[in-house]
Amino acid sequence: MQLLATHFPYEMSVGSDGLWSFWNRYGRPVGVCLAEEDERWDAQWESYPPCRIKLHGLDDAKVRRLCCAEWLAEDGGPVEEESIRLYGKDSTPGASADDMAAYMDKLRVLIETGALPMLFPYGMALRDVDTWVFFNRGTGPVGVSPAVAVGWGHPEAEWPVRVRLAGLDGGTLESLGHARPYGGIWKAIPGQAVHFYDGGSVPTKSARHMDAYLGKLCALMVLDGAPDAG
Repeated sequence: MQLLATHFPYEMSVGSDGLWSFWNRYGRPVGVCLAEEDERWDAQWESYPPCRIKLHGLDDAKVRRLCCAEWLAEDGGPVEEESIRLYGKDSTPGASADDMAAYMDKLRVLIETGALPMLFPYGMALRDVDTWVFFNRGTGPVGVSPAVAVGWGHPEAEWPVRVRLAGLDGGTLESLGHARPYGGIWKAIPGQAVHFYDGGSVPTKSARHMDAYLGKLCALMVLDGAPDAG
């Protein structure tokens, strides 16, 4: 199961308050790592606190950029007025270089309109052996708002947001990190974290930083991960 299906947005919907929610390929909140057929948590999603984000400057032109061709109506808008699907069966990222480039362009739009701090990973923390949690700028799990995460203790212990990434080598981790690990060599010690950018390389600061970050997201989404939901 690639991280694309669990940790990156497939669909987004807006509420009456103007805040956007984001869903992964399996119809669960972004960052939730469960196999498609796993139904253990189905009855509890109403109490799960996913991020709801106010996006800025999301005009009609950007909505059309975000929406995949399969989700566009004849008038050029989304099939559903309050929902956007970022890709479809004929435009899955990874199926071709063009499809991946198109998806990266959509992620760029989301980042530029305000989704970076909560929806996208700031880094990844090793919890146990090969089990990781991807965290956002608010240090909560990806897809959970910082305000909720602060009072929520350790949400990864209560919800299925951990993922097993077996065989993840040190070279890959070093390429993802914004700085070399202490001593120059990555050592898999539980509690350690890899940060994808720092205060001087925030993706929205420059096109160069944005391209570097999107390259890391591209590398992450094709990794194979196994659920670690307990």
